Amino acid sequence: MRYLIVGIVGIVGTLLLSGCAVTLNSVEKSIEKPDLNTTLALLEKITPTPPARFAQLYKSAVMLYDTPQTQQILDALRLQGANLNTPDKSSQTLLDYAKQKGANDLISYLIANDFNLSVDTTLLSYAYDANDTALASQLYAANYAHDNSATLLGRALKERNFAWAKYFIAQGATLQTQPTMLRQALDADDMELANFLLDNGYEIGSDPTLLTHVIKKKSVSHMTYLIAAGFDLNSDPELMRHVIKREDYPLAQYLIANGAILSNHSDLMEYAIAQQNYEMISFLIKHGVALKVASGELTRAITTQQFDFAKLLIDWGVKLDNGMTPLTYSAYLHNRDAMIFFLSKGHDIDERDRHGRTPIMYVADDFELVDFLIHQKADLNKRDAQGRTPLMYTAGNFLIAKNLITHYANIHLVDFDKRNLLMYATSMNNRPFIEFLLDQGIDPNAEDRYGKRTLAYSNDLNTTKYLMENKARY
Repeated sequence: MRYLIVGIVGIVGTLLLSGCAVTLNSVEKSIEKPDLNTTLALLEKITPTPPARFAQLYKSAVMLYDTPQTQQILDALRLQGANLNTPDKSSQTLLDYAKQKGANDLISYLIANDFNLSVDTTLLSYAYDANDTALASQLYAANYAHDNSATLLGRALKERNFAWAKYFIAQGATLQTQPTMLRQALDADDMELANFLLDNGYEIGSDPTLLTHVIKKKSVSHMTYLIAAGFDLNSDPELMRHVIKREDYPLAQYLIANGAILSNHSDLMEYAIAQQNYEMISFLIKHGVALKVASGELTRAITTQQFDFAKLLIDWGVKLDNGMTPLTYSAYLHNRDAMIFFLSKGHDIDERDRHGRTPIMYVADDFELVDFLIHQKADLNKRDAQGRTPLMYTAGNFLIAKNLITHYANIHLVDFDKRNLLMYATSMNNRPFIEFLLDQGIDPNAEDRYGKRTLAYSNDLNTTKYLMENKARY
């Protein structure tokens, strides 16, 4: 009897529907039961309704039915003029409810039916989170312009989701938008990620300071990994600066052997010179860095007794800018230590500078230094560019001159203008020396090349009188 009553009620309800106007409220009550057949039947008979009002049915249609049933309801709504893009009173759209439910098939239905995807800017992220590449592909096919594939690629790489990373790369995302990703991989010692990057088109040069970074972290294995992968060792000028300033010459040599170029690092030479780092300077020169020193650098090195630095400069061809040799300049300074240093390094005790002078000529007024050079076997009869000998330089100091003569300096030599030693002693008013030379038989009336005799060189009355008493004539 009960079943009979229910059947009669259903028939009566259907008859009522067929003869009565159906309002949106009636549909809403039916859809919320939920009752798919009644809802569909009601939608066929619904009175004309503003399309926007249908949006109040969307939440129930999505949340209370499975996707095929929801699609039937939405198809029916569309036949009645519903706009699937319209948000409901709570500003939620069909897409929002589909995402809340995780109904990816329904999202695909909406995409296929020209749903306005611009209302949601995170759909691609949603597909990634749902691990639904089919949905992602549908979005790409629909020219979905939101979400950043490069950002999602970076996320996939960070999460080590290589399948999705490959997918985004296949869709056009480039690893070059992740310039620090290889750095992050190496910092984490994640060689799986590093290998994935390099195997899938990562441009190793997109992070030009990476090798410098790795070397600063003292990661030898990562350094060799990058070099083996073809990293450009000259992409970051700081690389060789760091290695050289750290004075790690074996590492520098290794890097050079693998293509690093030092020759353009003039700044390192300036640094090495400023630090007076002789080993660094030598290393730089050996590898093609030009030795450019400021004018007077060698002069300053000798003057300030930086002898090792001076020796290095000399070895690499730097010359004094005053025309002297290192040894003659040391003598000019009366610097015994400097002379000893350069003599110990093989400099010739009789080396001449551009004036033709030898070291002993520059110390002719210093008894101890003259004596030192005598005992170093200096040639006491060498001539300068004017033909002057060491004795002529000592003409004002008889004690020093006598020491030279004692060691076989020749008192009979004349300079290139034929001036003899007596003429030099006379010009210096050195009475003891004059007397000595006259006693040795030096002719006071000898003439120089200009016809001048000894008296012409006297500038002292007493000297003149003494010479005349000894038969000197004008």
